[in-house]
Amino acid sequence: AVVSTQSTGDNSAPNAVWASFIANIHQCLHVVISISPTGSNFKRYCRMHPAILANSFIDFYSEWPEAALLAVAKTFFKNNQLDKIIANTKSVATSSAIKEKLAPVCVQIHIFVQKVIDEYRVKANRHFHITPSSYLELLQHFVAMLRKQNKHLTFSRQRLVNGIKALNMSSNMIERMSEELIALEPQLEHKANLTLQLMKKLDEEKISV
Repeated sequence: AVVSTQSTGDNSAPNAVWASFIANIHQCLHVVISISPTGSNFKRYCRMHPAILANSFIDFYSEWPEAALLAVAKTFFKNNQLDKIIANTKSVATSSAIKEKLAPVCVQIHIFVQKVIDEYRVKANRHFHITPSSYLELLQHFVAMLRKQNKHLTFSRQRLVNGIKALNMSSNMIERMSEELIALEPQLEHKANLTLQLMKKLDEEKISV
């Protein structure tokens, strides 16, 4: 890049070039610093670097519009494959209805928390910050809890299915054994009669002896 200097002495002097470079930096360079107001980091940065307050403009972007919150929730759920998480529902229509209602519910939760924080600030004269990162954490916790609960329900349902299969197998075995006993009942009666006759004959022979 070509650095232009004022005609004060030698233009090729290093000091003049450096001074012109610094002047251009002051005029053209703009630095944007994004710092969350939550916690003690923001206060510590301001104490360590007073120029943050003295030589800069501070804009607080603490609230997102409802449309932005809804768009972020839908995109977040889409990227985290929410369809696969709720795919265990029996009806596709039910699954779609659940998916469409999740994002608006998360938006309403965030808005309600913001209203409660405003009431708390008025009553207690203390400000509690809720930032867009808090909203993202809400979505992350929601998806994590949904996955955990879905895994638990899937495991419980599989145990129930296995138990029903075992009961059905036992019922079929009992039914089959009952049919076999019914089929063998004449033979058992015949053998029982033969046994009684044999016992009677043995008693008669014992008496005769």
